[in-house]
Amino acid sequence: MATIAAGTGAVIAAYIAVKAFDEYAATNRLAARVQLRHTEHIINEREFGDPDCATFFVDVPDGTPPAEHCRILIMLLTKDPDIVNVTSARQLYDMIWNTAASVSKDPKEIHRLRKAYLHAELYLYHLHEAYDYREEEIISDEEWETWAGVTEKVVKHPLMLVALIVAHENGFLTRRFAKELVDRIQHSPSAAPVVRYFYAEMLDPDWLKAFPNPEENRDR
Repeated sequence: MATIAAGTGAVIAAYIAVKAFDEYAATNRLAARVQLRHTEHIINEREFGDPDCATFFVDVPDGTPPAEHCRILIMLLTKDPDIVNVTSARQLYDMIWNTAASVSKDPKEIHRLRKAYLHAELYLYHLHEAYDYREEEIISDEEWETWAGVTEKVVKHPLMLVALIVAHENGFLTRRFAKELVDRIQHSPSAAPVVRYFYAEMLDPDWLKAFPNPEENRDR
């Protein structure tokens, strides 16, 4: 009888553990969706209420040459010819953040560019968070696609490519997420030419090596 009771107890304990795990997983999934929706709400509020942030969803006509594509979007934020005519994300970064720009350029336009840049960062790390949840199986592949679907659009904004320079230099992305971005860009007929023109380094295979790889760390 004692053996039967012990076996029954073990089964009950296992059942309780499984139920607890299921409830924990369900709670995590709910929290993940709430967090993602909250950030998405912030992004939407900015884009509906602030024309500078709304530039991320301006429709540049299909077939526009990459250089003109970038100029059009930058001109929505500044009319300064030195900034409008930059030819790379690195040059744009310097124009926005270096000391000379802060001293010699119109402070209102620099403020607009910096504000839009910070919006690009919010977008980038929002996408990263959704990707991480997919990797942890907190959200499904289908749910991830609802966020990943905006990648092709926002990655063509010059300021998103500036944000990616900062992320690259500081290792702020995981290698798997960075590769996801690169793969989507390479398969996008509209995004690939813009990135190749404005931030060509991103499409170099060595670009990914700057990012941490959690899988390598687990193997040590």
